[in-house]
Formats: sequence, structure tokens, C-alpha cells
Amino acid sequence: MGLSGMISPNFSSITLLQRLILANNNLTGTIPNELTTLPDLRELDVSNNRLFGNIPSFQSNVLVKTDGNPDIGKDSVSPLPGTSSVSGTKTSGSSGNKLTGVVVGLVISCICAVLAVRVSVFCICRAKKSILVGCRVQMPWWFVLIIQVQTMMMLRLPLLIWV
Repeated sequence: MGLSGMISPNFSSITLLQRLILANNNLTGTIPNELTTLPDLRELDVSNNRLFGNIPSFQSNVLVKTDGNPDIGKDSVSPLPGTSSVSGTKTSGSSGNKLTGVVVGLVISCICAVLAVRVSVFCICRAKKSILVGCRVQMPWWFVLIIQVQTMMMLRLPLLIWV
């Protein structure tokens, strides 16, 4: 389902609830004690999440599935690989760095594209000079300026003018 966060104790207000399936998500925290008050609850599946803490005492006819929660029964969450954690707090990963990587890749790609155009123009000019003496082919300065302005505006970078 792709859910994240904590299991709300407000599920206990749905008194006719019979099955609560929250498996295969990224839920954190503990299983709320309030869920034990649901009179018609028959199944609670919270497997494959990041839950911790003790499992509340449900009625004997309630099937509780908690497989895939490595910290169930513990008082705190184990840190994810590559992160640090303070007891009882949510750990954070390196997802903020993904955008930085995309921006850096885009800047490098634009620089390479501009350089490729400049090298191509240079090579064409050289080739024509060898065939037709006195031929001078040069990309108009305003065309180079338009490409640079569009690229820099897209990347929100300071404008550098190469002429």
C-alpha cells in the first residue's frame, strides 16, 4: 500500500471493524493498546513494517500477525543501515541527496552539450577552411547567448557569457 507513519489509535472508534490489514508498509511506532477494545476484531496483520514495542494482549480469537518487524518486542527501533538513531525516534535515510544528484547530473549534461556544440562548430569551420580558403564559419554570438541564457535559467545558475 505504501503507507508510512504510526498506526492511529482512532481505529478503535470503528467498533464494527473485523479485519485490519496493514501489512507490507513502512509503519513505525507501536501497536496501539486501544485496538484491543474492538469487540468484532478477528484479524490484525501488521507484518513487514518497522514496528517496535510489546504486542498488546488481544482476545484469544484475534489472529495477530507481526512477522517481518525486526524490533517487535523491543523498546526501540534498530537503525536502518547507513543511519543513526536515538532510542524511540524515527530514523532518516539519505533520500534528500537524490535531488542534489539529479541537479548535479543535469548541470554536467548541459555543460557537456554546450561544449559539444562548440567543438562541432570549430571542427566544421576547420574543415571548410581547408576546402575553401578564406571561408569563415562562426556561430552567431546571439545564438550562443540564447542557449546559455535558457540553460542557466533552467538551472537557476548565474549567467556566464562566452563570446
